[in-house]
Amino acid sequence: TCVMFLTRLPCPGWCDHHPGYLMRSMAHFPLIGALIGAWAAAFYDAAASLWPPLVAAAVSMAGTLWLTGCFHEDGLCDTLDGFGGGWTKSQILKIMRDSRNGSYATMGGCMWVVAKAALLAELGRGAAGAGGASVWAVGGSAGA
Repeated sequence: TCVMFLTRLPCPGWCDHHPGYLMRSMAHFPLIGALIGAWAAAFYDAAASLWPPLVAAAVSMAGTLWLTGCFHEDGLCDTLDGFGGGWTKSQILKIMRDSRNGSYATMGGCMWVVAKAALLAELGRGAAGAGGASVWAVGGSAGA
């Protein structure tokens, strides 16, 4: 249930998002997050051997965006739209349930992607002098 909830990986047919299973699977969220972070670090290392750090960061982000189905980015954009476009609690919740992106989600999502890519590239530059260990440590401890 945890893998099905946090990633796009195929799961056995008996897995589902039943609230009881999901609550029990929350204990495994840190482990799955660490594995997603290791996935990101592996993509970064592979790309960094071919391209500059900023391109490697973009490749790493693309890998984790695919793996997670943009799970966190979707939540961030919903929140930005809700708090940016709504005045009352009911308006905010209505906007957050809407599947369309508004201007706050679009601009905030763009700023998030640029900032994340720049940060990962900077971490990659620092890791190059440390034998790459810090990219794996950050990836494994922070997840995607």
